[in-house]
Amino acid sequence: MSTKIYNAFIFNGSAEELINILKEIKSEYYEILKNKLTNLNFAWEGWVLKKDRYPFLPSDVNWKEFKALTCSDYLLENIIEKEKKIGEHHPFNIDASVVTYFCEDKIYVQFFGLPNDFQKIVINKYTQFQDYHYQNNTDQSNYDWDEEPWESMTEERQLELENEWSERYRIWNKIIPDYSAPSQNGLCFDFAPINYKLNVLCNDILDSIK
Repeated sequence: MSTKIYNAFIFNGSAEELINILKEIKSEYYEILKNKLTNLNFAWEGWVLKKDRYPFLPSDVNWKEFKALTCSDYLLENIIEKEKKIGEHHPFNIDASVVTYFCEDKIYVQFFGLPNDFQKIVINKYTQFQDYHYQNNTDQSNYDWDEEPWESMTEERQLELENEWSERYRIWNKIIPDYSAPSQNGLCFDFAPINYKLNVLCNDILDSIK
């Protein structure tokens, strides 16, 4: 069975530094969501909210009809929560999180659900994150294949990379044993807004529907 640990990093800092950075990422992610969701094409005639998918709706409705419903902001919260549970690729599946692991006095993190472009910005901005992914279904990839071809390396460099790759396997096998879920082995931090902040986002979305 293959091991695939993607979007994984070692954090070179303290737990206090990490939580402060995660709070900043949460705030930045909110702005990303607000910009994205208030600029959707709600006028597209093919976008109908189906009662079959959302049983709490009175009937199938388009977005203008939905906006006119009583308590449409809370209904939109329900739609977002439903899409998060379904887990499919959908504009309102805003689920995103990070799992933090503590192993041998070091901190490791694994991101889930962040847009790829935004995650790249995060990693470049917060340099405490250092790549620490691992997978055994392809050739080892703890170096840049283009900038540092394997055949041009010295034996010492090859051995260094092989040992480092093996160490990654050992660490991840210790952190997440027996192919168990990340959430069963670390601490989860949600980036998606909840409660009041989610309601504010929903009202911003509704205000954008013309």
